[in-house]
Amino acid sequence: MILVLAKFRESPRNGSYTNTLAVIGEPTNKFNEKMTDFFEIRKSLLSIYPFSEKHLNIFTDKLSLKKIKKKDFLLKQSEICRDITFIINGSFRLYTETEHNELTIKFFTENNWVSDLESLMMKQPSKNYIEAMENSKIAIISLENIHKLMEIHPCFNMLNALIANLTVSTNQIVTLKTKSPDKRYKELLSKLSLIHI
Repeated sequence: MILVLAKFRESPRNGSYTNTLAVIGEPTNKFNEKMTDFFEIRKSLLSIYPFSEKHLNIFTDKLSLKKIKKKDFLLKQSEICRDITFIINGSFRLYTETEHNELTIKFFTENNWVSDLESLMMKQPSKNYIEAMENSKIAIISLENIHKLMEIHPCFNMLNALIANLTVSTNQIVTLKTKSPDKRYKELLSKLSLIHI
């Protein structure tokens, strides 16, 4: 929160008033950085529903920002997933362990949401891992807070669409058996480069 205090003082010479402003709160550069971080999150929300500025602010107030290092985990096998996470920058992979090796289910890159939907919705231990593939910055909101938002205003029921987008398509599951993780990751990078052209 940033507070601006105004102090008015009468001039002894001519009786006119001058004012002094004092800003209390986050430094400007930190505030600007937070606004930049939230820009893509707000854009993501607006892609599913025309939320008002007031409701966008209510949502972002529930977010917690975090930095995570390469090879660290958002989620480990046997843990219960309780949050959905927006990737501000960086990338993650959702994978599981088989008898013989690791099986990458899906890659997630910046400006996307990531979670283990089955564990999140069923409130059961995850069979998967979510690992940072590089140093990343994320914004997290708990499912509990999402439910609280839904109680505040009906418009937040549209967040169900956001959660539904976390499902893995049948086509993606088929490619798990036909393409190596390296090949699928290279294809993802290729698609992203076309988007940015």
